[in-house]
Amino acid sequence: MSLLIRRSGPKLPLVIGTVVATVTFGFMLLWHTEHWQFFFATALLGLGLGLAMGAMPTLLNTAVAREQTSIANSVNQTLRSVGGSIGTAIATAILAADLIPGTPLPTPDAYDTAFAVAGGICVLAIVAALIVPYDHRAFLARAVAAPAAPDPVRLLVPAIALTAIAARVDRADAGSPALVAAAARLAPHGGSTDAERARTAARTVLRPLAAHVLTTALTGRRPTAAAPAHPAARPDPVPVPAP
Repeated sequence: MSLLIRRSGPKLPLVIGTVVATVTFGFMLLWHTEHWQFFFATALLGLGLGLAMGAMPTLLNTAVAREQTSIANSVNQTLRSVGGSIGTAIATAILAADLIPGTPLPTPDAYDTAFAVAGGICVLAIVAALIVPYDHRAFLARAVAAPAAPDPVRLLVPAIALTAIAARVDRADAGSPALVAAAARLAPHGGSTDAERARTAARTVLRPLAAHVLTTALTGRRPTAAAPAHPAARPDPVPVPAP
């Protein structure tokens, strides 16, 4: 899937997925009397929906600015949920409108109608996938473009939060075992007890990281990994026996 998107872009998998889904409902419209036919159609439909739904977020992200990708994906997830609910309601209404007399079971004609309507909707999806605008060159250029510099205002919040956490760890006592244990994992060689390791982590990991993020926010440079400022936060070297 990812290889296909990198080579041809997300539009091709989207078109292929909608075509496969349409073929699936056409198959179900003609053949739906044996168990293996349902199993085959279910697998085929899963393949089609997997291709289409997997390619759609990538296609959306190429059509919006980087800072709006989260909004685009949220809208996509919302519309996908709403569309699934509407589709289920339509199929249920079609089946419930034509029941076998004296039973709660739909007639074979009701299933034929439901498959035909679903196939028609998939045909519309194929048309929409074909006409959606897409520039593969822009997609490739976007994939290799350097990411934009971080927003200084957004970096101030984690810097302040890290500083507050470090101060809280320094004041932690036996009443905060979870906090002490979590902080101690950041400096496993920083002391003989969890409390000592937690304070070492606050001094050598949390505060330097907060200072690093704050410096990045003030200078506008992209953040890089900050090395621990104290040797106690690093693993002890393996002793080498004397010759």
